[in-house]
Amino acid sequence: MTKETQIALPDFRNLGILLRAVIAAQVLGVLVALTQAATPMLALELFFRYAAFLEPPLLLVVLVLYLAAPWLNALSPRRASWACVAISVLGAVFWQTLLARSGTAGESASMW
Repeated sequence: MTKETQIALPDFRNLGILLRAVIAAQVLGVLVALTQAATPMLALELFFRYAAFLEPPLLLVVLVLYLAAPWLNALSPRRASWACVAISVLGAVFWQTLLARSGTAGESASMW
């Protein structure tokens, strides 16, 4: 007999969990900036440039997951996981579309 691993989603209605997710994304942004910059001041500037492009879709996805939490809890764990992935991808695509229409998409692409 094999034991099936149960997929458990975080409680998206728990603001502490959401705060930790946002902080984790910020820490990753700082680490990326530190690895790409020659000086700490340049790393700080680079981090703020990254944050200006990455935080809005992150906060959008966090808000949608917060609002969709009751619906996600009603789904099977596998479908709820796929719904979370889909929400994240749609949030990123939506933000990139807004950037492309405003003409700042070239700036975000040149940062990477």
